Amino acid sequence: MSRLAAPLLIALLGAPAAADMRDVRNCVEENMPRLSIVQELTLRVREESGEETFTARFKLYWRRLSGDERRILLRFAAPDDLKGAAVLVESKPGGRRQVFLYLPELGKPRRVMSRGQLDTFLGQANLGIEELELLLDPVRSKRKKLLPRSQEVEGRRTWILEERTAGEADSRYDRTLIFIDREYCIPVRAELFGADGSTKKVLTVDVATVTREVESWVPRSLIFHDLERNSDTILQVDDIDVDSEFSPALLTVEALAR
Repeated sequence: MSRLAAPLLIALLGAPAAADMRDVRNCVEENMPRLSIVQELTLRVREESGEETFTARFKLYWRRLSGDERRILLRFAAPDDLKGAAVLVESKPGGRRQVFLYLPELGKPRRVMSRGQLDTFLGQANLGIEELELLLDPVRSKRKKLLPRSQEVEGRRTWILEERTAGEADSRYDRTLIFIDREYCIPVRAELFGADGSTKKVLTVDVATVTREVESWVPRSLIFHDLERNSDTILQVDDIDVDSEFSPALLTVEALAR
């Protein structure tokens, strides 16, 4: 076949259609748990010197509720000064979010009214709700758009999603790029940018640790590298349970202090 005839034949038969945002959203949604995920995690903060300055163990619950609402609960087991502490995130349709914090010494849950309040609590871990939602629910926001370019990450083809959140009070970043693996349908890299346009934090996923759990691909080892502090927040999944039937009552403000 001549070099001129090949393009004509492709045009006549129909070339494969380029992916659009619906394809990416469907891919990610199909991979996500149908109902819930429970993970036991170890978090370590490693400084530029190599010294590990903070270690925490916590249980993470994520669950779908009626009306397209989704909730996240973090329940800390260690260190001792965080034992029993909990964070509840209620994510409403349209991206609206309510956050509640429970500290045993305070005796009752409190609604988090500003990002600074949560940053104070999670500051040692150098990890925010935005980063967790990026991992658990990467296409939840309707603001995300598919960029007309692709990039390989660890030799794997990805789609690149962009979200701009400049001026939003509850966001630490103005712009985020998320690299979605085209086979696993999970984020394998993310770049988070500040108001000045510089890269503030980079997520990398160890693709070799991705495992199949029920009908979902799940990463078990990942690192958030903070370019300002030149430190790493390392998340390791120690145990995982997909689509377990735990009660939604567990993910309520009333249950935080129990």
